[in-house]
Amino acid sequence: MLLDSFFSQPAYRNEALECLAEIGTLSDLEPQYDTLFQSMYIKFMARLGEIFSPETNLAASYLEGSDEDNIFVQRLALFFCGFFKAHLNVLETPQHSNLLLQGLFYLVRISEVPDNEVFKICLEYWHILTADLYESECKLALTPANPLSLGNGGSRKHQYAVILTGVRQVMISRMAKPEEVLVVEDENGDVVRETTKDTEQLAQYKTMKECLVYAPPRERSKRKRS
Repeated sequence: MLLDSFFSQPAYRNEALECLAEIGTLSDLEPQYDTLFQSMYIKFMARLGEIFSPETNLAASYLEGSDEDNIFVQRLALFFCGFFKAHLNVLETPQHSNLLLQGLFYLVRISEVPDNEVFKICLEYWHILTADLYESECKLALTPANPLSLGNGGSRKHQYAVILTGVRQVMISRMAKPEEVLVVEDENGDVVRETTKDTEQLAQYKTMKECLVYAPPRERSKRKRS
């Protein structure tokens, strides 16, 4: 009802999206609900595609958009991040992989929006995803008998390669200011390093740096010399 009757109507879209975000974050449910969340996601992506495509330059349109448009983008970030945190596993299937990547690509575009509050919502999820993929790669490395560990394209990280490229570009372009190193002279005449208090900006820098560490680019295969 929310998707068919309200989300497609601009007058009710933001309120419908707020409800959908709340529903999408429901977790720790019985397995029989997985198919319902899959159906919800499929229909949501179809309705969203009618509004704008994943290739839309949201960073540019956000600055020119109305308050209602910008609220929609923020709630869209909440929907995707909340849904993926709660139900990423039910979308990691061959029949849903393309729509999953499409939704993540929408989230990359949302991450480019020049609004720090929106970016912090996205950043939290990118940190969760990259850390999860890094942990998966580490487990594969400990099981060399597993063919997925041979880099044949079967690892989870490889499946998200195009998304991780976009995430790295966003992190680099929006990198927060790192901790300043201040060297001062104390009351005894000794030269010491002055520690700075943790700030929100410094915490954001550390999170962004960890995302880049967890999601490094794939190494290019070296050409064999003849």
